[in-house]
Amino acid sequence: MPATMFISFVSVIAVFSVLAAIAGWLAARPVHAAYLAFGLIVLEASHLPLSINYGISIYPEDMLFAILALACLIRLSLFASVKTVPLTWWVIGAVQLLLFVWGNRTFGSSAGVDYRIHFYLWVSVCYFCSAQWTEPMVKRVLNGWTACASMLCMLAMFRWIYSAIDPVYAEEIMGFDTTGIRFRVLSSTSSLVIAVGFLILLFRMLSGRLPLLQRILLPVFLLVVVVLQHRSVWVSLFVGAICVLWTRQKQQGSLRAGLAIGLLMLPVAVMFAIPDEGDGVVSSIKGAAGSAISTKEGTMVARVDNWQALLANWGSSKDVLTYLVGKPYGSGFNPQESEDGQSVIDMVPHNHFVHILYRGGLIALSCTLALFYQLWTAAVKEARSGRKYWAPCLVGVFGACFAYFIPYFATYASGILIGIAISYLGICKHDTVVSSKPVMARRFRKS
Repeated sequence: MPATMFISFVSVIAVFSVLAAIAGWLAARPVHAAYLAFGLIVLEASHLPLSINYGISIYPEDMLFAILALACLIRLSLFASVKTVPLTWWVIGAVQLLLFVWGNRTFGSSAGVDYRIHFYLWVSVCYFCSAQWTEPMVKRVLNGWTACASMLCMLAMFRWIYSAIDPVYAEEIMGFDTTGIRFRVLSSTSSLVIAVGFLILLFRMLSGRLPLLQRILLPVFLLVVVVLQHRSVWVSLFVGAICVLWTRQKQQGSLRAGLAIGLLMLPVAVMFAIPDEGDGVVSSIKGAAGSAISTKEGTMVARVDNWQALLANWGSSKDVLTYLVGKPYGSGFNPQESEDGQSVIDMVPHNHFVHILYRGGLIALSCTLALFYQLWTAAVKEARSGRKYWAPCLVGVFGACFAYFIPYFATYASGILIGIAISYLGICKHDTVVSSKPVMARRFRKS
């Protein structure tokens, strides 16, 4: 065997051994896995060039979720029953895997690029719902989410400040967003993470369990979300806050809850009351708010037009297979030639349910709606009963997420919350499959 082949063989074995060891470690530590995912969210928002090219580009997300998939396989094979994952989620995964194999054989590597986001989401939900979540574990994860939101706020503030100092840096940062809206230095996904962090803190404050120093983060989170000008996140945050207040006022009365949200909205009201000053932040925010309610122009109007075109194309396909499971990954959605005729432009559906309709058909869409209905009803039921402390918070979080899924789509960050909620709210039972190794099984269930 040549030396180069031997070195390559040893390197592959070493890398596989390291990945297997990490997967085995994470199989017993879902809270630590959530922390790694939060770090990945911040890393993704930083736009650092960390991909590795092996014919196709491999990103940190690919490596983490490949490891989590292996960790999930270890957990489900040795320590937890497959029934801890809802049947609807298994059906969605099976359909999308079939579409990926079909697309990979037909369209090549573009199918993998298209499949990534759904692979991350599926693994995230599957892994986190396979653990048995207790109140302290949920608290640790939500504290980690708040810390992640804080780091994203600091990143946004750094970019705003440094952009004002360095015009070259400002131009580079503006290149991250294709809409050209000023001060939009983070993606909508990152903005939603901050909004969910706000809802977590709001719930803890209304429950009387938020330390005084952490209350300073509430107006900070709110102002950062407003200045980032993702109007869909504005709506999601409003819906989520209403849901949190709705669940809390049944237990504490509406006066305290209304006073709390009124005080938090005061900085935003003052901002909108300030007169416009040319191209400043206040003028930009007011312009974004005006565009949000427009029915003639803006990104939302373009998205609605795109949904109508996609649904019309799907309905007129007259293909039973398309109706049942959708179209293979890599096949595109609604490709159109550019005005100069030199390139083809294809717009992602920007709607989770239309997206699933194209990448899973009626089968995956009905399973998605059934799972979301289970999550919502279970959260509301537990919030009313008072048995689960975090249930009212989850009502608000899912209210915000479901509103966000209308103009966007679910990501692995949402998958963490969905997976935890499936276990925590008791949607699926946690039965062990281990009889010969009860001590090791107890370790994995308690981790």
